[in-house]
Amino acid sequence: MTTRSRRAFLATTFAFAGPSGAQPAIRVGAQGEGLARAKAWRYAGAIVPHDAMDSSAGLPLLAVEIRLPVYDAKTSLPPRELIESVAIAAAKRGAERLIVHGRPCYDGRLDRAALTAKTLALNTAGRLCMTYRLGLRYRNGRGEFGGNALEMEEMMKRANPQLVGVAFDAAECKRAGADMVNFLARHLNRIDCLIVREWQTVDFKPLAAECKARNWSGWLVQSPPSAEGRRELTRLFGV
Repeated sequence: MTTRSRRAFLATTFAFAGPSGAQPAIRVGAQGEGLARAKAWRYAGAIVPHDAMDSSAGLPLLAVEIRLPVYDAKTSLPPRELIESVAIAAAKRGAERLIVHGRPCYDGRLDRAALTAKTLALNTAGRLCMTYRLGLRYRNGRGEFGGNALEMEEMMKRANPQLVGVAFDAAECKRAGADMVNFLARHLNRIDCLIVREWQTVDFKPLAAECKARNWSGWLVQSPPSAEGRRELTRLFGV
């Protein structure tokens, strides 16, 4: 399959560590500001020629991402009110997805009660996002892949696949000692956003080979963006 790649940007919400009641601030910064301006490329098939255009003008907003220093004590996610207010703002900006981080429920053992509350809240957030024509994606950290990906595997079983997908941070999976290729292969249909970072120390060759072999179609997100990282994406994934 040969198709022209489509570039986009990923915006991150800011100002949530400030005073209580601070309004969501969705910001797309200047190139080079890390996740505030992470570059994303549409990947579809084994060979996808990249778009050589350097200008960011007119590029779509792939997603708005919520990452907090502290999460709701009951749900281990951003508060529902915050998710809704960011979803409204993201939809107005034409975003396609809302990506949320959360607090891991695994710390040497899996807190199943906490995970139940977390997945129920994810399903609720997914329904809410649908009302604003947004897809909800959960972005993993390292903790969710502890114990051989115990939390993530349970989350995949419990979360509604029609409501909740995954923004897969493969480097965090690898750092936790889990098999990133196996996880991608097992949950390919739930992953439409693959974050590629720490490529200097993480070997992404097996992951790229799996994407090509399975004809995976989704978004590759380079974080943080760099010319060297861009060349590595081209070499590995052909974008």
